[in-house]
Amino acid sequence: MSTTESTLAATSLPRPLTRFIGRQDEIDTLVSLLRRDDVRIVTLTGPGGIGKTRLAIEVAREIEEHSGRDVRFATLATIQNAHDAMLRVAAALGLWNCQYTDAVPRLIDLLRNDQILLLVDNLEHVTEIAGDIANLLSNTSRLQILATSRIPLHIQGEREYSVPQLSTQSVDTGNPSASTPPASEAVELFVDRVRSIDNSFSLDETNIDVIAAICDRLEGLPLAIELAAARTRVLPPPVLLNRLENQLDLLRTRARDVPARLRTIRATIDWSYQ
Repeated sequence: MSTTESTLAATSLPRPLTRFIGRQDEIDTLVSLLRRDDVRIVTLTGPGGIGKTRLAIEVAREIEEHSGRDVRFATLATIQNAHDAMLRVAAALGLWNCQYTDAVPRLIDLLRNDQILLLVDNLEHVTEIAGDIANLLSNTSRLQILATSRIPLHIQGEREYSVPQLSTQSVDTGNPSASTPPASEAVELFVDRVRSIDNSFSLDETNIDVIAAICDRLEGLPLAIELAAARTRVLPPPVLLNRLENQLDLLRTRARDVPARLRTIRATIDWSYQ
């Protein structure tokens, strides 16, 4: 792989392998924010598992596809310190093989008038780079940053957007002849993920109340809903609902391509605490 190909592979937007469900109002709001010249940094905040990363990717892709803007991606989930985090950001912006001390000055020279949207994922454990990010934004005119973090960066000009849970309220389509009962975003997500392991599964009047109760019990948290859907391999929805009370370890996945911090609800909470 050439250097150019390697750079593109490391900085282009990820392409998730599962379907994105709902959140159209949130996407529209965030895209509108990022179309404004006076908005330089937007930080999506919320607890682990709320869906910050997936939402940010969808927003960035919408901007990339419809505005033609150059979009870059940097994930900091595995980074342990602010220096390495800033070097990851620099690499995403096209600056490789630099030292931490000269990363920001060189990036300012490189990007002074370039129109780029940079998605920085998982900033909460390296918020010490907030000063470097503020310096970078202050000395470039067209760079924008879309960040995900469990806490805001607290820098001037930051627009914090608290990511809400998925709706657990059914949306009535007003079509009484519809074969499928109206479903909330949370229920749609649950059904979609169950169908990935059981294509014959369908939502109907016999199971929608139980599934809606599961999603309501999980408070519309996307990660919890996905883990619960995975448990239907061995637990029918009514049994799953009965066993959810106070059983965080029940919600887990064996998927090897999911980060360890997201494989169980308990792991997500522990990672957030640490």
